[in-house]
Amino acid sequence: MPSDFINTLLDSYLAALLAGLASNGLEAPDRSFVSHTAPPWDLGECETLAVWHGPIVQRQIVDGNACMVQPETLVCADLLRCVPTMDDQGNAPPASDLTDSAHALNRDVWVLQNLTYKFVAGDIGCEVKRLEPAVAFVPQGGIAGWRVCFAVSLTDPDPPQPPLS
Repeated sequence: MPSDFINTLLDSYLAALLAGLASNGLEAPDRSFVSHTAPPWDLGECETLAVWHGPIVQRQIVDGNACMVQPETLVCADLLRCVPTMDDQGNAPPASDLTDSAHALNRDVWVLQNLTYKFVAGDIGCEVKRLEPAVAFVPQGGIAGWRVCFAVSLTDPDPPQPPLS
């Protein structure tokens, strides 16, 4: 597996999400990027789309009587949106604003999850081990959103063969 494989995978996933959001009539955040880990929320922007991967772990695979170790990582997309907050007098936002925000976030997760399904169904150069349930980010400081992840094997599906002697 090429050493730049993870970067290529993340770049491709981000491009697929950006195109998919637009084709579904959803505005992609101006701040959309690849990160080496979960992105911080304190970037001064509440609208963010970040694609990243988790730690690379060694998973033990048992196949009949054989046992092997396979490297694996989670690839994730975090989509954060601005949500209504209290006004300067400490009044809660109107219920209609909260409902509109919730509807937008519900559309986001539906599209994000479906775009992820479509992405992993294609040839992404590795074996997809599983799709993870979407995780909600509860509203904090005017930001809320979703995280969608899938696990991939980092074992080369077609390793180079040793030269014949």
